[in-house]
Amino acid sequence: RRRPKSGRYDNATTFGRLGVAAELSYSMEYARRRTENIVRELWYFVHDQLKDLNKKIAAEKEMNNNNNDDTAQRALADALTMLREADHSEKARKQMSRELGSLVRRWLDFIQNPKNCRNAQRVACAIKPCGFGCNFHHYVYCLITAYATNRTLLIITPPSWATLLQPASSTCSLTDPKPPALSAETADGHFSPLLNESSHANLSDYQEMSQVEMLPFIDELDEESREHVPLSVPKDLADKLATFHGNPAAWWVGQVASYLFQPTSLLMTPIVGVHVRRTDKLLSEASYHSLEEYMLHVKDYYDQLERSQPVATRRVFLATDDPTLLPEAEEKYPNYSFLSEANASKVPVDERELENSVRGIATDIFFLSRTDFLVCTFSSQVCRLAYELMQTQHGDASAKFRSLDDIYYFGGQLNHQMVAVESYQAYWEDTISLEKGDTILVAGNHWNGFSRGFNERTSQEGLYPSYAVEDTVASYPMPLYSNVH
Repeated sequence: RRRPKSGRYDNATTFGRLGVAAELSYSMEYARRRTENIVRELWYFVHDQLKDLNKKIAAEKEMNNNNNDDTAQRALADALTMLREADHSEKARKQMSRELGSLVRRWLDFIQNPKNCRNAQRVACAIKPCGFGCNFHHYVYCLITAYATNRTLLIITPPSWATLLQPASSTCSLTDPKPPALSAETADGHFSPLLNESSHANLSDYQEMSQVEMLPFIDELDEESREHVPLSVPKDLADKLATFHGNPAAWWVGQVASYLFQPTSLLMTPIVGVHVRRTDKLLSEASYHSLEEYMLHVKDYYDQLERSQPVATRRVFLATDDPTLLPEAEEKYPNYSFLSEANASKVPVDERELENSVRGIATDIFFLSRTDFLVCTFSSQVCRLAYELMQTQHGDASAKFRSLDDIYYFGGQLNHQMVAVESYQAYWEDTISLEKGDTILVAGNHWNGFSRGFNERTSQEGLYPSYAVEDTVASYPMPLYSNVH
């Protein structure tokens, strides 16, 4: 199996094979998404300014102002929904996503299931000393690398995963006749069941591992070796993805993640999804957010939905590691019906990688990814993985979320670049000026109408209006696998 020459499909070739009945206009879809984003960012700005203004006016007047503002905002959202669904456009998006996703799955099946595993070019991927979501994203990066280099991926997973997720290949696997006996205590004194279950990177313990390369961690790659990693997408898919989807990188990662996240029968047991991560993450990368902050956006979602259809029950799937949160939610919000995976919230932090806890976390991810709207913190690997998998369930689910902190990102990603589509003259403190065409390296969205980033033209870092920039789509010429239909 030789790596195909670099190149790309033209649209007619790629989507002629897919049999897509309804073609979407890129210019129309671009204009619609641009309008939706301007309205969304403008509302963040107005809402933030009103909060400050309302502190200075009477409570009754404050309530009346908010009601009027909400009504106008919801009416505008209704109009945008009508535009989104006009002329069967939503059906066309779903069809394009489904059929393009099916093609990607066939490509992945091709590289992951060679007829002769011994003769196939292979790479291996070991576990990282981190949690479930972190490791799963590591495996996603490894499979993307295998795809980009036309190799079969061999995954070293802890035994606790085997009962939950199906293997990534039906023809190639790793056998471990002599599991390494690692200490349950790591160098920093923390118990690590994950490292106790499998070797980090010792291929000599496995059979038939000649001519197999161990992939480095994503943050160990040099600049020349990382052009294929997210936020890059395959070059031959980039144009079509940019037509029907608002976040092509999330769609691509979601397809690869979905290929790996294939539950066994133990997990397949049959809304707005809310993920509240506390305990261990509050000690490191995440800030505390109250239940009320999450439920504000749940209420907003259902208030908007009820303008177009009756909602008999306001259901919420609540995924959390805090066992006190479900009773709190049921007491504070009696008009909502809460569903929750009972075991995941009861697992001590130092046992979070044991089999039962992994099952609970995987169950949470599974159900969160199948909700209609997601409220969470993108600083969480679990939240981002659920969002990525959600992209495989809809035509374009790029806006079906509300993050209380970060924008979407993939750990170890390429620089997130945006381009200025509006000029802006800085006049507030800590803001920077923009000219059309400026390249901005994005640091984050403050969800108040402003984002923070670095202007490469002026070498200035600061705040700028979020509506004044838009995403660019990075692409990489990955193999075409044109013999796979």
